[in-house]
Amino acid sequence: MNKDKWLCPNCIYSGNCLTEAKSINPIYYCEEHFVKAKKEAPHVDQIIRPIPLELTNTEGLCVSCDHKNDCLWRTDSQVVFSCEHYK
Repeated sequence: MNKDKWLCPNCIYSGNCLTEAKSINPIYYCEEHFVKAKKEAPHVDQIIRPIPLELTNTEGLCVSCDHKNDCLWRTDSQVVFSCEHYK
């Protein structure tokens, strides 16, 4: 029987496990199966930029604001009359 296709070879208890030693059939599920965690840093984008919005709202402060194309607060359903980010 080919033990390479079992769950056991990558387990931290492999070689010291009674279930593995006594089994005559391949083990595909085991509640005691554990593997060592790898130390991998998550991939994070370094530059986060707002997505330019092409909205049709042509009323309020947004019409003449320098940030109208990349503003995260602007929506088509609202007319903005007061904004602390207006330039």
